[in-house]
Amino acid sequence: MVTDADIEIVAVASPGALRSPVLRDRAERAWRPNSRQYVARLGSNEAGYLSFEDRADLRIGVVYEIFVVRESRGRGVGSSLLAYGEGLARAASYSGVRLCPRPLDDDIDRSRLVRWYERQGYVWCPRAHDEMEKGLDAPN
Repeated sequence: MVTDADIEIVAVASPGALRSPVLRDRAERAWRPNSRQYVARLGSNEAGYLSFEDRADLRIGVVYEIFVVRESRGRGVGSSLLAYGEGLARAASYSGVRLCPRPLDDDIDRSRLVRWYERQGYVWCPRAHDEMEKGLDAPN
């Protein structure tokens, strides 16, 4: 069984730094000038990708994308990436995190993805019909 200790998350300087062609492609599509990019590793394998943006003007963090490669799904990589993004928002003293739940792969069902985010504490944002949000407690 994989534990959080088995998953390493590190910053990515550019899409070209990623070895996985699938993750490199996702990073090239998601790259934004004001966002930060991270890769999750299981051992020496790149297992997932996070694109996160600070929205200090709204006091929130935005998870633009979480993507986990097929062979690493169901091993906690997505949960670790989401928790990492939430940690970035907490460290910035933001009030919450927002995201738009959309499957990035044909074998992911949107309703299943939405239920997964709901289990992580996300609710539909009343100000935006296609976004979910999660309020964060103040940092300890």
